[in-house]
Amino acid sequence: MPPMDERVQQIIFEARLTSADLEVFWNAFQNMDAAATGSINQDQFHALINDEELLFFFGMCLFDIVGARNYKALTFSDFAYGLITFSLFGTEELLRFSFNCFDPERKGTIDLSDFNMMSRLLHARYF
Repeated sequence: MPPMDERVQQIIFEARLTSADLEVFWNAFQNMDAAATGSINQDQFHALINDEELLFFFGMCLFDIVGARNYKALTFSDFAYGLITFSLFGTEELLRFSFNCFDPERKGTIDLSDFNMMSRLLHARYF
């Protein structure tokens, strides 16, 4: 497993993850990185989430929000940081995250068409 940067080490500590937990992330990452390049691309990530458009959309938003350096070529640190961060979200953070996906400029508002799309996506997937 490659060394983790400081932000990943901090979130691993906060989430109280064990080395066995990290091995699960590492094994998933290695399975996607079949060419052993040290990074995965969008198509490889898309395959991990079984090609579900909604999950892909929110997955790309997650990596953008947590500051992944290049979501088109995710390193293991970015991959682990994004997934661990998402797993720590409570209800309020999930709502804020969903809103922010439709407000990429961080204006604090979304228009009615974006709100309707967000509602349809979330409603169709989970209810």
